[in-house]
Amino acid sequence: MQSVLGIDIGGTKILGGVILKTGELLKEVKVNSEASFGRDRLLINLFKCIDDLMREDILGIGVCTPGFVNSNTGIVEYAGGNMPGLTGCALKSILETRYKIPVVVENDANAAAIGEGFIGSAQSVNNFTMISLGTGIGGAIVVNGKLTRGHSFCAGEFGHSILVPGGKDCSCGEKGCLEMYASGTAIYKRYNELCGHNKTSGAIEVFDLLKQNDILAHQVIHEFEFYISIILKNITRYIDPELIIIGGGLIDARELWWDNLLKLIPKSLLIVPAKLGNHAAMFGAAKLSLNKLQ
Repeated sequence: MQSVLGIDIGGTKILGGVILKTGELLKEVKVNSEASFGRDRLLINLFKCIDDLMREDILGIGVCTPGFVNSNTGIVEYAGGNMPGLTGCALKSILETRYKIPVVVENDANAAAIGEGFIGSAQSVNNFTMISLGTGIGGAIVVNGKLTRGHSFCAGEFGHSILVPGGKDCSCGEKGCLEMYASGTAIYKRYNELCGHNKTSGAIEVFDLLKQNDILAHQVIHEFEFYISIILKNITRYIDPELIIIGGGLIDARELWWDNLLKLIPKSLLIVPAKLGNHAAMFGAAKLSLNKLQ
């Protein structure tokens, strides 16, 4: 049965799957990315994920990663502070040399949008926007059913839009980017800032504290909700999409913030959670591979 691999490289894990053209997932593998140790360690773990999935009937590989990705060359032009060492990495060439089958490389938020259009929340929508809330913040714009990548492959990078002029230094070189205030990384760093020491090392710990009615956790998540509401309003002004999808790892804790977020935005905005959850990018990467094989 002919199939492709969809691989989603993240700052903490690599998620991969064997996927049919119908969208059926035959096998899934998850490995730690260990991205903080640099490119060589990340590539070793990427190869492990692919090797665990590889079979004779695999016709192609779709890979997605955070950062600015040249989808024509398959080179990661800029990977950001969450993926040190991946900037400049020629992923397409490396993987095609190793596995001898066609490889597509795309930005992870773009891939997530394609995944949601494939078998998710946007199957019947031609014009939509997606924002991915995870370790960092990504985004994607789909117009007439096609990705809008931009001249420098940076379209939809909502995480690097300026939220606070002159604010916190961002790894992209700017100051005050949304990612520095509303990403998973920003959430736990803000909590530590308020409590005066490094009590948390991940957003999930802050959400756990929120469940315990921790006052500082409430403050941090209220700030997060406010910041995200601002970018959602701006997206509608700039792009006016039919639909905005919110995905990424933080969507798994949406029962703790979703209703409050909706109270901060106009009721006319059609905003839905990603149907595929944190698997959207993996399915999207596979769909891009399937498209290339047609």
